[in-house]
Amino acid sequence: KKTLRVRCIQKDGVDNFNPCYIFDEGSTIEWTPAPGKLASPAPGMKLKSGKEEYFGNDVSVVEMDGSFDNIQELVYVESALSN
Repeated sequence: KKTLRVRCIQKDGVDNFNPCYIFDEGSTIEWTPAPGKLASPAPGMKLKSGKEEYFGNDVSVVEMDGSFDNIQELVYVESALSN
């Protein structure tokens, strides 16, 4: 069992850089993958993406919080990310 809490904070407006997001660029998304898709112990894994202000800068944030048993299954989570 691995427990992971990660926040990827990406500054908006940087030349030649497109921040990543989950499913829909510019939207605020909270996603809990279906239990059958990942062999995660309860409460599973939760992902979130959206816009925030961080130290006075506009940023895009992608978060992942939860536990997983098989790192190979995270390919399913990666399929939801775009940039």
